[in-house]
Amino acid sequence: MKLLVNAPFGRQELIEVGEGGGYFDPARVLWDERVDGPLPETTMGGMVRVGGALVLDAAILAASVAIVRDAAKADKWEAIKAERDRRTQTGGYYVAPHWYHSDTFSRTQQLGLVMLGVNIPSGTLWKTLDNGLIAMTQTLAGQIFGAAAASDIAIFAAAQTHKAAMEASADPTAYDFSGGWPVMYEAAP
Repeated sequence: MKLLVNAPFGRQELIEVGEGGGYFDPARVLWDERVDGPLPETTMGGMVRVGGALVLDAAILAASVAIVRDAAKADKWEAIKAERDRRTQTGGYYVAPHWYHSDTFSRTQQLGLVMLGVNIPSGTLWKTLDNGLIAMTQTLAGQIFGAAAASDIAIFAAAQTHKAAMEASADPTAYDFSGGWPVMYEAAP
């Protein structure tokens, strides 16, 4: 048997239940085949009960579609932000001829080097993301710090571009945000 219900968050759902089954909130049940007979043709999201009949209410349908669309946009934006954060933390940044780590711990160390300035101990060796081992200098520390800022800005801009394109998309759930990001170490030649 089927129940047509007004689920939380503005969605209508069709639920299969057994003879003794029900819905957690009986006030949300629009149609119960066990009581009301076979479910008539419906347009999910816009049905209301008028007397003993289900009818389509265009205003309710429009509101339901908007709620579902907004939820899809919010879910996709969370996925875009997760990709932005992944790239920020693991993508590295390039200062010729090496790639440098971009995780939070490494960023703290790099900031410390910039703050040390001319006091960076002579002969300090630095492990790079691409497995190099190089002598750290004040100039190189500043270049790494600048590359980190440029990378963060570019990744943030790409995420914002994806957000705008996704929100303008006819189907936010199908929006593909896999391209259009700055190059990462894993994608570097």
